[in-house]
Amino acid sequence: MKTNLISVFLLLLISGCSSPKYLPVSDDIDVATHGAFIKMIRDEKPTLAGELIAIDTATIYYISDKTKSCDSVRVKEFDHFILKYAKPPQYGWAIPAGVVLPFIHGLVSYASLPVHLIVTISVVGSGENAFKYSDENLSFEKLHWYARFPQGIPPGIKPNDIH
Repeated sequence: MKTNLISVFLLLLISGCSSPKYLPVSDDIDVATHGAFIKMIRDEKPTLAGELIAIDTATIYYISDKTKSCDSVRVKEFDHFILKYAKPPQYGWAIPAGVVLPFIHGLVSYASLPVHLIVTISVVGSGENAFKYSDENLSFEKLHWYARFPQGIPPGIKPNDIH
């Protein structure tokens, strides 16, 4: 029983992760005015993260989550990336139901509780990954689709002026 409580606590903790405020809900993807959230990874450690502004052949422009200003990084400076283009659906409410519902099965609940937990974990995990890409399944050439300015920063606009 103690391990079940620990599992439930960990699931609640994981389900509390939030997305950046500028990411749209799935219904508003086509009208969103901001770029996707990008996390750039160097040497297996997340090093830079923020809103994807634009990409050209060698440079990625992004608004840093730390400095809140538009910065740029050379594509060759990082090894991998993770991209989120919308807020994932929240299925955290299913966790308490996944623990409580098996008890209506009576003595069989000892067998059905692990099944309910496995299903709940898989649903919450798949929801979290619903709008996420990485360099394994999205090429660099297609990364510009998720930028605020997919064709590049418009002429006359300086990257420092973008907020």
